[in-house]
Order: sequence, then C-alpha cells, then structure tokens
Amino acid sequence: MKKFLLIFSGLIVFVVCGILALPFFIDVDQYRPQLESHLNQNVLKNGGKITIGKMGLTVWGTFRVSIAGLKLQDGKSRSIVSVKDAEFVLPWKSILQASPEAVFRMNQPEMEVIQDQTGQMNLIEILGAGGPEAQAPQKTIAQTQKSDLALPAIVTGAQLSIELLDAKLVFQNLKVQPASTLKVSDLDIRLKGASISKPMDLDVQARLNIPGQVDGVLGFKAHVEPQLTPLLVKVSWDLDGSQLKLLAGGSTLKEKGVELSSSGKLTANEAAVIVESAAVKFMNIGLGAQGKIDLDPAGPKLDLTIRSGSIDLAPLSKMAPGTDLVGKLQLEAKLTGPSTALVYSGKLNLDKVAANTEALKKVWKKPLEVDGSIAFSNDKVDPIQLKMTAPSTSILVRGSLRNFLKPDLQLAVTSPGIDLDQWLITPPKAEKTAQAAAAKKAAAESAASAQAADLDAPMAGLKNNAILKAAVGNWVVDIAKITVSGVELSDFSVRSGLKNLEFSVQSFGFKIFGGTFNGSTQVSVAGAKPTYRFSSKWNGLDLKKAASSQMDTFKNTVVGIFSGQAEGSGSSFNKDAAIKNFDMKGRFDTQAARFSSLDVTKMAFDALGKGIDAVGEKIPPLKGKKLNPVAGRETRYQKISADFSMKNGQFSMPNFYAKADPGMGLDIQGATTLGILDESLNADWELIDAHNVTGAAKLSAEVGGVPIQGILTDHGKLRLPVHVGCKMSSPCPDYAKTPLFLVKIALENAKGAAQGHLKNTVQKAAQREVEKKLIQGLGKKLFGR
Repeated sequence: MKKFLLIFSGLIVFVVCGILALPFFIDVDQYRPQLESHLNQNVLKNGGKITIGKMGLTVWGTFRVSIAGLKLQDGKSRSIVSVKDAEFVLPWKSILQASPEAVFRMNQPEMEVIQDQTGQMNLIEILGAGGPEAQAPQKTIAQTQKSDLALPAIVTGAQLSIELLDAKLVFQNLKVQPASTLKVSDLDIRLKGASISKPMDLDVQARLNIPGQVDGVLGFKAHVEPQLTPLLVKVSWDLDGSQLKLLAGGSTLKEKGVELSSSGKLTANEAAVIVESAAVKFMNIGLGAQGKIDLDPAGPKLDLTIRSGSIDLAPLSKMAPGTDLVGKLQLEAKLTGPSTALVYSGKLNLDKVAANTEALKKVWKKPLEVDGSIAFSNDKVDPIQLKMTAPSTSILVRGSLRNFLKPDLQLAVTSPGIDLDQWLITPPKAEKTAQAAAAKKAAAESAASAQAADLDAPMAGLKNNAILKAAVGNWVVDIAKITVSGVELSDFSVRSGLKNLEFSVQSFGFKIFGGTFNGSTQVSVAGAKPTYRFSSKWNGLDLKKAASSQMDTFKNTVVGIFSGQAEGSGSSFNKDAAIKNFDMKGRFDTQAARFSSLDVTKMAFDALGKGIDAVGEKIPPLKGKKLNPVAGRETRYQKISADFSMKNGQFSMPNFYAKADPGMGLDIQGATTLGILDESLNADWELIDAHNVTGAAKLSAEVGGVPIQGILTDHGKLRLPVHVGCKMSSPCPDYAKTPLFLVKIALENAKGAAQGHLKNTVQKAAQREVEKKLIQGLGKKLFGR
C-alpha cells in the first residue's frame, strides 16, 4: 500500500510539473495565423476580416489565455470591433472542485455598427446572419424535454463572468433622414457568475449620447436565480436613468437629476412568466404592472394589469416652459389575449385638469378645468364623460367613438350656462381698436395667403380617404344660456352629423334680442369641389337691442323688429370661386323700424334745397323760397321690407320699400345693392313725402296770373329721387337728379294750371254770354223789350 501511494504521488508530481512546463515548451501564438485564417475563411462572410494580436498562455495557479488586441473589419475595411487586450481566466481550484469559474475580460473594446440605406447592418452582413440557417425553428422552454437538462454536475455548476471595461459603442443609422447616431461611452458591463443553476448578477453602467435627444449616464442592475428542477428562473431588476438628459424638438423634456427609473420582479417556468411587479417612474409619474404571460406554443398569451397612482400634473410644467399644468390623472388598463390579437382596455380619470400659458392668460381670467373619465379599448373610446368648468360656466360632454377604421362618433354637449364675460378678458376700448387693426391686417394677410393657396385640392383628396368615407357621427349641443359682451343668447341648440362625406347641421337655433333664429346647412366633399347649401329663418329680432349692445355688427344698420328668411348654395372654398358660385335669395321685413345711421328727413330737406333753387330759375316766384327742417323729429317706419338675392358678392334688393308712420318720416322705395366684401352701398331711392313732413306740399306760386298750389307735388305727394353711395356705415347721398326732376314736376304743374285756368276762363266767358242771352230773352217776355 505504501509503495502504491509513492507511485501515485510520483505520477501527480509528474503531471503537475508537466503542466507547469507547458508554457515553456508550447508557444500558443504560433497558432494565431491558422486561427485568423480559419475565422476569415469559414466564419466571416462578405469580405469581413479579423486580426488577432499576440496570444499568450499561462497555467501557473490558473489557466489564462491572453490576446494583445483584436480587430474586426467589414468588407469596406471599416472597423467594427477593436479591443485593446482581452483574456480568458479559469482557476484550477474551481476545476478541481468540479465548479469551474471562468472569467472573460476585455479592456477598452470599441464597436461601430452601421446600418446602410437598405437597412443592412455591417456586423450582420459579415456574420452571414439572417439566412435560411438562421430561420430554423428553435425549441422554446416549454418544448425542452427534461432529458435535455440531464447535464453533468460540472456543467450545471460552471460559472462564467464577463467583464467589458471602458467600452465604446457607436451605431449609425443611414436609413433614416436625417441620419442618426447613437454613442455609448464609458460602458462597463459586468456579468458575474453566469450559470444555469446558480444566482448571477449583471451590472451595466454607460454614458449615452444621441445629439439633440439623449445625454447622460444610465445604470442597470439585474439579479437572476435559475433553477433546473423544476425548471424555474427568478429575475429582479433596477434601472436608473436619473442622470440622463432627454430632449425633443429643441426642448428639454428631462434634466439630469430628475427621477427616471424602472424596477420589477418576475418568475418564469416552462409554462408561463409571472410578473410579480413591474414599475416605471418618471418624475412623479408612476406606472405599475402585474399579471401573467402564458408561453403557449402558438404564441404568448398575456393577462396584465397596468395601474398608475394619482399623477399630479403640476411638476410636469417643468417639461414645457411657459405652460402651467394643474390637476391629477389616474390610469388603469388591462392587456389580455394572444400577442397576435391583443385586447386592451382601460380608463383614464381626470381630476380638475387644466393648462395655462402666457398667451392664454391674456385671453381668459381662469383656465378651463376638466373633470371626468375616458374609457377605451381596442376599437372604441366609450364612454367619454367630461365636465368642464370656468367662472360662471359649466359644460358637460358625453359621447363615444367606436370602430377606429369605420369611425362612429356620438357626442352630446350640454350646459346650463356659459358666461364668456366672466371667463374671458374683455380688452379696453383703445386696445380693442388696436386689436381690430391688427386683426384686420392679419385677416388681409390670411386672405391673400388663402387666395394664393388652392383650398379645394385638400378637400378633393378627402374623398379617397377610406376612413373618412366610412365615418359617421351625430352631435348634439344644448346650451341654456350664453352671455357675451352683455348680450344673452338662450336656448342654443344644434343637431348635426356626418355621413357619406357630408357634414350636415340638420337644425341650428337660438334666441337673441327677443327673437329666434333657426337654420340648417350641409357641406359635402364627395365631389370634385366642395359644395354647400343652407337655409335660415329669423323671427322677431329686436335690432334696437342689437344696436345698443356691444356687438358692432348691428351699430350701423336698421333698428326695429326684424324677421326674414333665406336659402342658398355654393361651391369651392377658394375666395374668388366661392364668391362667384355663391347664390342666395330671400325676403325680410322690419316692423316699427328706423335707420340708425341714415337721416332720411335731412336727406329730403337737402334735396329740396337744391331742387327749389333749380325750380326758381324756371319759375321766378319760387326763387329764394326756403323750407326750415323740423328739429328733434324722430323718423319712424311702420315697415321696411324687400326681397333680396346675392350673386358675385353683391347683395341686391330690387324692391326695397320703407313705409313711414304718418307724419313721422318719408316713404322710401327703390333698388339697393350692398357690396359684401367692401361694405359698399349703391342705392337709387325715391323719397315720398306722403304726409307733408317737409311742408313742401304747401309751396305755391303764381304763374301768368294763375296761382298754383303744391307746385312741387305729383298727384298731391312730394317725390324726390336720391342716389346713396359710399358705405352703409357712412352713406353719401347724391342729389344730382333731384333738381331736374322737381323742375319737370313744377313745369308740368304750371302747364296744367295754365291750361286749367284757360279752360276755366273760356267756360266762364261762354257762361256769361249764355246768361246774357237768357236774361235778354227773359226781359222781352216780361217787359216786351
């Protein structure tokens, strides 16, 4: 026995001495050319080339293979991977303990991957990946048989640690425009104790840089606990992006120091992945997930629940400088079903959510706050329930959107009252003037821009949009009261919808200034050009209330009780074509009316002043006659009415008629045309003084010894032709026709009077002769003489 032990000991010493002597007798670097040649010829494709630095081998205390540098190039001689030095270490002690613990270490590795315009990456290209061999089906965990896992203890107990220190990674994507570049530097990857049966840890630290998007340090840690019998893996992780700076469009979304993290725990076995917890947090926004992923052979099946806590929006204002966010959001969602037909559903709750900006602060006194919820799923948003509030304002929105490919939008908007005076800021008068000038200039610029652009072309493209063609909807608006600039509009109601590329307002109505308005309209984009048609009806609108309000539109018009109706149609959204194609007709009448910017009585006296002077040149007795206007007399009309039409931007009233109250004004009849775009006024009127308001009907003159009463009247009425031009807001009366007209009337009256006087004289002479003869005849009978 003693002799056997001596022999065995001698063999061990011999083996150990032989192993220790290997590095002195075997130069491992001599195999480097053959290794490079094998890799270049049999592993790398498409011109890929690898160059390996000097190799070394030591077995003293540990088995160590070292490489003094490595370089991998693509077919265009561009460097893909370069390593300063690398080594593989395997301690003998771990081998003798049947639990090998190998370490692979690379110092300062650099990798540069390029994706070209076709989408091909140079690294994939030289490895020949993506071919049929790579498409061969692989066994899933669930398909792996237990016999496959019957491995020797030395294999199951083996551990591999990988260290990549001070690494750099550059990824260039030339497929996108503009090209993007991702740079990763100071990359340290430490995988400690990778094994199929023992716990292992992964620690990654990296500095990321994508110009204009990401800059900073990212940290990631993971702990993995594998188990062979039964097959099980437990994973936990923590990601820390607090030192990252995120940008988008030149704006900073996240500064360094702001929390960005993720953590979680999951367990995976042959049949499923159990997500015990998974969380993502950005600033004060936290999302958590729990659930299960079944590893079905036909594809994964999910059953996950995602929840957020109450998210305070105020801190998020830092992401959008100049914007104030307030309120809270809360989200809950579920993901279920196979990954190929995933079903999702959820609900977003809003609690006093509002946004404000410096620009909006100049418009409203307080931002609109939104409360409510929005439920959603794969093919619908249903229901939508939102309540929006502002000072003296409350709006309730309910509805649904179903089927995103064939949208069906149903909305109902109701409100007990919207007070724009309490909610919106009313600028001072001076500011209003400045704003009006600025608005007019902006409108002119916008009109010029619209004139240059073809607005019909985008509309024509809509008819080829499959989603819009299939879209339908119905929208209802009911607002009890709207207050703006001190004006109250009540019973505001709209019924509208969309179908077959036609947007229609089936009914539109409200009450204002003591009257009502009702109308309907349709706009269609189904044809070559957009078309539209409408009808409307006003009843009992008190224009005096409108004129005394702050609504400038009514300030320079007629006041009274207005009623009317109109209908029309047109096509095109381009300015010139729209004006040319617009066609409208209707009728209106205004009871108890008066003009708010036109003094018809003054016009009559001005016309008479010029007319009497002209008549005086022909009929001297009238020369120097003056009529004194009656001061303080209000002009009122029983009725103002007209049929009207609009074509080519001209609003025409061919039979305009205004009947004055007895003794309160002059009647008006004639034709009136208003320019819609330039507000021009072109009217040819006849002023009729049916009640002798001017006193001109009493003017008389003696011509040839014959007195003529009402010398300027026509059948007892004074008529004055007047032309009115300029603008409706500042009319310009023109009396050029009046003198000639009155001269003609006066001369006709003088002629008629002379003829009547002559006839009367002849009749009287004849009568006297008859009387004389009668008397003579009677005397002979009575007295004989």
